[in-house]
Formats: sequence, C-alpha cells, structure tokens
Amino acid sequence: MLVSPTALYMLWNITESDSTASHLRFKIGQIIRRKEIRNPAKLASLEGIIPKHLLVYFLKNACIPSLIDQARVVSTTAAILEQRQDVCSALRVLDAANADEYESEIYEITNRQILEAGQRIVDGTRIHVDVDALARWATRELQEDFYRYKDLAQVITTLEFDDVMQGLLIDGQLPNSASSFDEADAVLYSLLTKISNEFLNNPLFGLD
Repeated sequence: MLVSPTALYMLWNITESDSTASHLRFKIGQIIRRKEIRNPAKLASLEGIIPKHLLVYFLKNACIPSLIDQARVVSTTAAILEQRQDVCSALRVLDAANADEYESEIYEITNRQILEAGQRIVDGTRIHVDVDALARWATRELQEDFYRYKDLAQVITTLEFDDVMQGLLIDGQLPNSASSFDEADAVLYSLLTKISNEFLNNPLFGLD
C-alpha cells in the first residue's frame, strides 16, 4: 500500500517535478481518505503488516502538511497541523531512536498554533476605522479652520505641518487646554480635538 507513494516521494525529492508532486498527493490522498484511516497517524496500527522501515519513512517524510493538504480529509490548516502532531506522536513510538526529533516538531507546531491563535485574536479585535470617510468629513467641516491655522502659522508644506503636530505630541499626549498656546497652536489644537471627538463618537467612522 505504501510502496507506490513512497517511491513517488523519493522521485519527487530528487526531481522536484510538479507532475510527480501531483501524482504523489493523489496517492497519499487515496490512502488517507480510506474510511478506516482518515488520519495518517492511524497507519501506525499497520505495524507488522507493513514493514516498519517503510512505515516510518512514509509517515516521517510523506505525511507532511504540504503533501496531505489536498487529501481534503480535513478542511483547515489547524486540523492538518494537528494531524501532523498525531503522526509525530506515533513516530515517537515507532522510531524511538529519533523521538527527540519528533518531540521538537510537535513543540514547533504547538508554538505555531499559539502564535496563529494570538494573531486571530488581534485581527478579530482590531478596530476598523473608515479613514476615507473621516477625511471627507474633516475636509468638509474643518476646511475653514485649517486654512485659518495655515495662514497664522505660515505652514506651507506637509512636513512643516507634521513638525508642528510632533511638537504638540512630544509628551505623548495632547495638553488638557489650549490656554498656553499662541493663536496658531490654539487653532491646531482645536482641529485635532474636533477630529478626535468625531473619530471616537461617530459610529460612521468605525467607533461607537
């Protein structure tokens, strides 16, 4: 049962042929999709029926996520990685001399799963802001204030405007009042306050 896909793997490992890889995935899929298998780790139960060295070679080298993904027994990357962990657990017993190698792979997959789970949490809670809509609102509602500030401060380039903003934010936060500002800074502070209030309180821009 494993001779053909193992031979295809050896050939593909030498040639890296896309055609050979396709045939290899097809053969692996035929095996894994069997009702009594469904998970490549279950092949370990065939020890004694299949020569041990062939079984270990096939599980170790051919039953990897990039080759079993098209078997479509499971539909998610997480499930495929869990199957690979199962394979490594079986290999720890079948190939005890290399148990440390399989332990390391299980550990690496676990770390990857933890990192991916954390990334999904971050992505799922990331605040979405309709920046274009907010910019259109600011252009419509604050244009007069902006040009007033521009005239007062004689800001004529984006770089200089950014420098002014950086000066206001040098301590990591905006001041609580504009009482100590000159007139230009007071107008700029007012602009930033209006934009931040709109951003925080108007659900059209992403926050409610």
